[in-house]
Amino acid sequence: MPASLTTRIVQPERPGNGDASDKASSGTPSGFAFKCRCCGACCRIPDGIVRVSDAEIARIAAFLGKSEAAFIAEDTVLAPDRRGLVLS
Repeated sequence: MPASLTTRIVQPERPGNGDASDKASSGTPSGFAFKCRCCGACCRIPDGIVRVSDAEIARIAAFLGKSEAAFIAEDTVLAPDRRGLVLS
């Protein structure tokens, strides 16, 4: 993937941590932006997921030479919270 491709890594929340982030999160996963370095590290984060937006799906599919439908079917799964797609 090109170095300019950006997306979000999201670490699912663990209820009951007892820290300030539990209160600030309001039940939604927190995330941060990063630039892809094609290292595969996003797939090695324990319980980590990489959400993809519609725009990101279009860009990644085009880069891979696939249709968006093929990319979704072959390279994504439904997010654990069932609110979007994540890389598989």
